[in-house]
Amino acid sequence: MVNNNYLRLFLDEAEEIVDRLALNLVSFEKHPSDTGLINEVFRDAHTIKGSAAAMGFTQMASVAHQMENVLTLLRQGQVTPEPALFSALLSGLDALRQIKHDVYAAGKESTYDLAAVVAALAGFSQALVETATACDIAPSAASATHRVEITLRTATVMKGVRAFILLKRLRELGEIVRCEPKEQDLTEERFEQSFVVEMHAEQNAAALSEAVGQDGDVEDVRVTGLAAPTSKLRTNLEKQAPERADTKQHSVRVDVNKLEKLMNLVGELVIERNRLANVVGNLERASKDNQQVQTLLGVSGQLGRITSELQQEIMKARMIPIAQLFSTFPRLVRDLAQNRSEQVELELLGTETELDRTIVEEVRDPLIHIVRNAIDHGLEGKEERQILNKPPVGRVVLAASHEETNVVISIGGIRLAPLPLRVIPATPKRQGLLG
Repeated sequence: MVNNNYLRLFLDEAEEIVDRLALNLVSFEKHPSDTGLINEVFRDAHTIKGSAAAMGFTQMASVAHQMENVLTLLRQGQVTPEPALFSALLSGLDALRQIKHDVYAAGKESTYDLAAVVAALAGFSQALVETATACDIAPSAASATHRVEITLRTATVMKGVRAFILLKRLRELGEIVRCEPKEQDLTEERFEQSFVVEMHAEQNAAALSEAVGQDGDVEDVRVTGLAAPTSKLRTNLEKQAPERADTKQHSVRVDVNKLEKLMNLVGELVIERNRLANVVGNLERASKDNQQVQTLLGVSGQLGRITSELQQEIMKARMIPIAQLFSTFPRLVRDLAQNRSEQVELELLGTETELDRTIVEEVRDPLIHIVRNAIDHGLEGKEERQILNKPPVGRVVLAASHEETNVVISIGGIRLAPLPLRVIPATPKRQGLLG
């Protein structure tokens, strides 16, 4: 049975990766020469493949593996970054999103018809299969003993699962002789950020380093021969610990339900603060010169200031950049443009603007509908644009901005007057989310 804590962390990580892949795949289609972007996309696909496999979600891992194969070919320049290839990758991403949704709802995968998705991806990765086959029949080098030191990022979640994945990957390349700390300690997360593996493998140091280093949670990997005695493994790690001691984790994932509970408790605290202020005010009027009353008045005022500050900080914790909402639209615009056989460019402005997470979810569907209408009815077709001597690429602008204590979202495209949404409160109001 899947550990509930690991499952929650896996789903949190998968949510981030899927959203990031959706945005980066569309960006990469527009900028196929961006090596940094393809490397980031590859790392995300590789990470979700490994995490899904470790959690036992084989269908998700299978789709991610096919995507990884195609992305490997893109990195190596063995396939052309054509629209059909990106459509296949995005279909695979849709499958990952659906499986993730089902796992979130039921704690397990359902049964899916993934044949078409896998076939589309496999069609592009056939060259990779042929290359791998050629490598399999190539003469092997002599086996050698390697010392692999792996350091995980400080923000890594599910360290035990990540260590398990990395050990599994190394076992595919050779025989593990020993681990420091022991393997059980690694999988149960009884280690800091670094661990060392000794192994026999035919691959050279560069191949082992690449196999481990491409994982998105690996900060550093060093592969060397066993020049130093193995008894010094722990000593070496202890010496390196002070060098990494200043690396701190600056953010943590917090369950939304915990934020809601905190918000409710702060709301009750504000009510009691106001009651206390009224009581202290009455006491002051009745005993103005009483020293104890004056002391209580000062305590009440300080408590009021602290409570107000606490309320503001909790409300800030609920705020998220509107970029998380806007990241949905590059993929949507790309698909709509392809269906119309036209070229449409989406420009996002004010993505750093923050909104309460509840409001973001409330406006998502209406905003999708408006963007669809902007493209379907606000942009001319190719022929009409040519007649009007307009650029062949239509342009849609989606913008967010602050207006005093509110946030305004607007959308406009060529020949489409800006369609302002209602002013959206930056924090929810009891009389309604929109006002």
